[in-house]
Amino acid sequence: MPPKDIPMPFRTALPWTGFVALLFLLNYMSRSTLTPLLVSIEEDLGIGFENGLMDEYRSCSNRCIFCFIDQMPPGMRETLYFKDDDSRLSFLQGNYVTLTN
Repeated sequence: MPPKDIPMPFRTALPWTGFVALLFLLNYMSRSTLTPLLVSIEEDLGIGFENGLMDEYRSCSNRCIFCFIDQMPPGMRETLYFKDDDSRLSFLQGNYVTLTN
């Protein structure tokens, strides 16, 4: 019986890699195309939100000694210093997410 840790041959992996790359490309193109339209739709309907989550932000309350957010240098983008405990923010705004609570 052959060992299970033998990597997949390149010719076998290439179509799957292309398929995943195509999915990412379609996702990116749809977001970059539709995002400008959402602003005008919100203005036409009179919809406005205080934040993109439509509810409160959830911050990590842990005091981990290895927390890389506490170890970041000063002077970077303010949203990077927020200890995000909500994966929606990491997706919407590029925050780091802890996923510990």
